[in-house]
Amino acid sequence: MLDETTTGQLKQLCEDLQPLLKAELEAGNRVSETSGGWPQERSIGVFLEKHFLVAVASLPPGVEFVAVNDPHWWKAEYSCETHSHFLACKF
Repeated sequence: MLDETTTGQLKQLCEDLQPLLKAELEAGNRVSETSGGWPQERSIGVFLEKHFLVAVASLPPGVEFVAVNDPHWWKAEYSCETHSHFLACKF
């Protein structure tokens, strides 16, 4: 069960990343945590328990895929330049 803060941040995730999150959840991935206010005050971050399970054919304008591959951070992310939101997966 997700807590109130996590649920609120999931609802605030930008419309550009919502379809990517939905596809991951439908494929069996799960949200492990969310964050707000980093790296910018308006930022929302959503972290998935597993690596990305869904191959994305095309991304919305302003969204990019980054293979971070840093064990201090996370494996990869989709980031929205417009909203400073991101969807990240762990190793």
